[in-house]
Amino acid sequence: MANEGWHNFPSGNTLDAYVFDKSNDQVFDQADGGDTFEVWVNGNVLNYDIPMTDQGGNYYTVDFPAVITTAGIYRMAIAIRDGASATISDIRVAQAEIHWNGTSEEDVTTISSDVTVIISDLTIVASDVVSVGSDVDTILDTVRIQVNEFNLDIP
Repeated sequence: MANEGWHNFPSGNTLDAYVFDKSNDQVFDQADGGDTFEVWVNGNVLNYDIPMTDQGGNYYTVDFPAVITTAGIYRMAIAIRDGASATISDIRVAQAEIHWNGTSEEDVTTISSDVTVIISDLTIVASDVVSVGSDVDTILDTVRIQVNEFNLDIP
């Protein structure tokens, strides 16, 4: 996948992305070529910055590092570079969370597909359940209503 990170900012600037592991707030060290995360060290800022691509039209993108193969929730911070290289004083202008499955970003389409499978599995299980004071169809309808509140297309 590509362009998981993006930001609108006047073209002609240099923007950098920084990736953090939400589970421990460590920063991704892209300089070693692996999937290393470490506690932020100001002197290592040049190991952390991932330059974004100016696509024109005030639109910048950056790929989530493919070497990160551990599924999890990651945070991406975007900074505008003030000089020739990244510094700790560069101003952060945006941030976001990325739900990463180890190879690509989890998005609403993926989640919707997963929920559809769960609903299907629940329907199969419900058909095998002997109702004890509850109407299984009513329970499934309630689940569908709650899931659809997230604007997912569930049958």
